[in-house]
Amino acid sequence: MPTSSERRAVVQRGADGRWFARPYMGTDRVTGRRIRPYRSWDAESTREQAQAECDRWAATFDPSSARDSSKRLSSMLETYISDPVNGLSDNSVATYRSVVRTMVEPTIGRLPYDQLEPWDVSAAYRMLLAPRSGKGLSPKTLLKMHALLKGAYRSWRPALGRDIMLDVPAPSPDPVEPFALSELDTDELSRALASAMSSQSASAANISRRTEAMAVYLALNTGLRCGEICGLQRRDWRRSLHDLHVVGQAVEHPELHRQAYTKGRRVRNVALAPAVEARLERHLEWQD
Repeated sequence: MPTSSERRAVVQRGADGRWFARPYMGTDRVTGRRIRPYRSWDAESTREQAQAECDRWAATFDPSSARDSSKRLSSMLETYISDPVNGLSDNSVATYRSVVRTMVEPTIGRLPYDQLEPWDVSAAYRMLLAPRSGKGLSPKTLLKMHALLKGAYRSWRPALGRDIMLDVPAPSPDPVEPFALSELDTDELSRALASAMSSQSASAANISRRTEAMAVYLALNTGLRCGEICGLQRRDWRRSLHDLHVVGQAVEHPELHRQAYTKGRRVRNVALAPAVEARLERHLEWQD
């Protein structure tokens, strides 16, 4: 248990000229790491002004929460991510754990989750978008952190009595105009794929080339996602109905496996043109 003097946050001048403080708030009983939250203030402030701001910030820390790691935002988010009741997919779990490690923990992860304010989150966004050195994250990447916090605080609302994320504006990515392949591009790509699927060899190189080409061919002609294509099974081709029954997908986390539901968690059937079915038939014959 740190003494009051150890918890005292004293401002220091950083190499970039800004005032900063990193007080010691005890040890995380789960990770064994020292809890040392960080915040900085304007370089043009006097030491007295910066210290006053620092004292107001440090006063928001509850000593009991420093002893109880379960109230730290990072710890609470890990519990939220791991809880099967929340129904997160394996890919989402892996993505959100990376978000906690690389975005939340370096900024607001050590603050008590029940004392976080909207401006704390907005400040973290600004810090990640424009760090003091190096290149900041893109708004599109930062949307992952926003989605995690939004889902977590929505689930915590009954316990906290409010949802702070309702007052946090989402990062705004630059608009990107989608485009489609032209008919000429599609025809040229189809010819290249047909050529890649022409060899009957069973060499390792040809197995890889033909399998990948068939996957791209199906994606081009059905609009299925990459994971859905890789997760197809033979029984998913319903020959009598001339369609693909899309019910699962391949995911890479925590290891490569087939997940029994799609990203949208909705089963759907995708019609196949006769030419696509003929190509699929020849591919399965080659596999056999």
